[in-house]
Amino acid sequence: MKKILRIVVAGLLLLGLWGVPVAGQEQTLESLAKGASGGDSLGQLLPLLLKEIGLTPEQTQHVEQIIASHRGTLQSLFGQLQAANTDLANKLIVPDEVKATELTPQVQRITQLREQLLLEGLYAVLEVRQVLTPEQRTKAVQIKEQIQALRQTMSGLIGEKSTQTAPTAPTTAEKAKPPPANR
Repeated sequence: MKKILRIVVAGLLLLGLWGVPVAGQEQTLESLAKGASGGDSLGQLLPLLLKEIGLTPEQTQHVEQIIASHRGTLQSLFGQLQAANTDLANKLIVPDEVKATELTPQVQRITQLREQLLLEGLYAVLEVRQVLTPEQRTKAVQIKEQIQALRQTMSGLIGEKSTQTAPTAPTTAEKAKPPPANR
């Protein structure tokens, strides 16, 4: 039972750290590479991929219709998930003793909503894929690989910066030495 409670608390902490791009915020290849979008989430990559693969006007219209047909369900599920997370947090942050068994219904509800969100998003993406040509799907793979390569490069650069040693303060003996003469 303690394990469930730990999982719930960890989940709540992760949810608090999970950032969703603001509506209308355009994502660029650079922002994805920097990790500003929060990862390789398909929901975050899909708009950029669709923009970069060269959809025809007819394909764009069809994709917009697909997205619109799923939008209401996704928004409803997100709202329900937010309410379920709030409910769980309200039950956890109380002065009284809380047992994991008391939280099981809330945890199950959150799990169910996440699964529904995942499936709804999956269905939308599968429908969008049917609109794309094989060449466009291949181009999407190439763009995703470029994003991953940029992330690895940037991660390596950030790692190098953090492992470099900071300059140390001069010792008393070094302070006493005269500065080197300019030539």
